[in-house]
Amino acid sequence: MKLKIHDERQARGHEVIARFVNECGAHWGARRDVIERAGHVLAEVIDAIRHGDLADGDITLELGFNELRLRIRIAYVGPPLVITQVRPTREEIIAADGAMRLAGFLVARLASNATSQAIGNLAELRITIDH
Repeated sequence: MKLKIHDERQARGHEVIARFVNECGAHWGARRDVIERAGHVLAEVIDAIRHGDLADGDITLELGFNELRLRIRIAYVGPPLVITQVRPTREEIIAADGAMRLAGFLVARLASNATSQAIGNLAELRITIDH
């Protein structure tokens, strides 16, 4: 299932994403804790993209599910969010790009697997949450 976020700065952005994730989860019969984790991951990513002004245009969210895992793909034009297993230091969090560094760390902690890459000018994040 796919959702395009046209104006990622609108105040109701989290509501739209939460509704989308919940509707997908209900359709698939996914466990509630998996859907809640997916909602937290997406909130972190979208907030980081917003605060870092990374996206040039729409952000596309795609969710897929089987009985073993929930797959999330986030794509937008711009630089990718860096996913890291290393917690940023206090000084790094306070720095100008601190919110993005912290978000990259939190995504890695919340997800079963997370990768980020640039394909030309397109950023693509792939996140898996085990069911």
